[in-house]
Formats: sequence, C-alpha cells, structure tokens
Amino acid sequence: MLKQQIDRESFKIETSKSILSPITTQYAQDIFKEFDEEITKYMFPIPAKNISETIDFINHSIKKNLAWKNIQLVILDKSTKEFLGCVWLHEPETSTPELWIWIKKPVHWKKYWFEAVQQLKLRADENIIFDYLIYPVDHRNISSCKIPERLWWTTDWKIELKKTPDPKKILESITYKIYSK
Repeated sequence: MLKQQIDRESFKIETSKSILSPITTQYAQDIFKEFDEEITKYMFPIPAKNISETIDFINHSIKKNLAWKNIQLVILDKSTKEFLGCVWLHEPETSTPELWIWIKKPVHWKKYWFEAVQQLKLRADENIIFDYLIYPVDHRNISSCKIPERLWWTTDWKIELKKTPDPKKILESITYKIYSK
C-alpha cells in the first residue's frame, strides 16, 4: 500500500553511479540481447526467443507499473546512459513485495547492483507500507546471494524447489528478507 501518491510514469531514482528509470520499449533491443541463457541460468524467466516477446514483456511491465502491480525499472549508467540491467519490485501493494534484479554480464564486476537494490529499498521505505521485502534466489547463484548478504538481509536457508517455464530447469530457491524501517 502506498504511503503517498507517486507519479508512476516519472518515478526515477538516482544513485552515485546510475539512474533507475521506468522501463520503456526504448530498451527492448538491449534487454533482448543481454537477458540471455547465461543471465537466466538461475532465474525463473527464460530468455525471449525474438524481439517481439521482449516488446510484449515491456508493454506488459508498463501496464503493471501504471496499475501499481510492479515497479519495473531499467538501470542506466549515470554518465553515459548505457543500459545496464533491470530492477523491480513485484506486487508493491502487498505486505511482502519481491525484489528482483539482473545486470548485464559486461558490468557485473562494477557493483551497480549494490546501489540499485539499496536505493530501491530506501525508496520503498519512504513510499510503501510493507512488512518486509523478499528476494528469492537460487542458492547456487553465489553472486546473486552476495547482494542481500552484503546488505544484511536475513534468510532461514530453507531450500524450496521451484519449477520454471523451462522443463529442464528447477530452481533451488532460498528467500532473503529485509524488514521495513
């Protein structure tokens, strides 16, 4: 639930290194190219087979943003405006919204993820009423586990097997939590 009214179309977060901005079809080619098999190895979604699937995903995300069912943002380099990845809160109107993030491979080591997750959590604290955010991640994805661990999120390490749209892939998911301030 919202604490205050937010302009969902111009919702933007600036960090020292990046800008988090609402997703648009302007980034379709970047998302299609970068959201590949390697990035999704330990994720629920599967890569798009063609650019039209990516555009459909983006248009669906825009509708969900406007209906306040998601806060889907692209991550851009602050100085160059280069596309870096996506971060979002799924179901921000619930007491336990889910936080998701992916960063394109060439910039994994630059730690854009840290500021993006940290700042989205701070913005959630300011604007949304929730008990805690959850961050589900496959425990085998060590780099993704480091995100919430570095931010002092907690987990009980209960592994839950989750089926994906790819019948050959089953996730071994754990869920991290960070409580509202």
